[in-house]
Amino acid sequence: MTKYYFDLDKVSSIALKLEEESGYKWCDEVKPQPRYFLGFKIGLTKGKPAGWWYEDENYRRATSYFYDYKSYKVDLVNKKVTLRPRVTVYLGYKDCYTNYFDTDQQANSYVKSLIDNSKKNFQVIIEK
Repeated sequence: MTKYYFDLDKVSSIALKLEEESGYKWCDEVKPQPRYFLGFKIGLTKGKPAGWWYEDENYRRATSYFYDYKSYKVDLVNKKVTLRPRVTVYLGYKDCYTNYFDTDQQANSYVKSLIDNSKKNFQVIIEK
């Protein structure tokens, strides 16, 4: 665990990114099928295991792949992978840290507490 202590007066900006869907889609297993040439069976096609498929990838990932990342939340019941809500606090040009949350409400309350405890007047820009 890493703890960050910072001066709220040095915060240059705060970015709040709410929960959104990732590009991963669930695909069921594809069993190998027989291949034929001129009516003769010449082998089997390659099967594919069940897993998460991304639009640009040619392979599938196991569910355990996402457990190594804080930014993904896997819902096995609804078969969805979403990006967790996150707050990035920028302390100048290069210095920043990102904190991940389980719900949008937790992220919103964290940003609200940062703004309330700061002496700065933050302006909000909403990007859709």
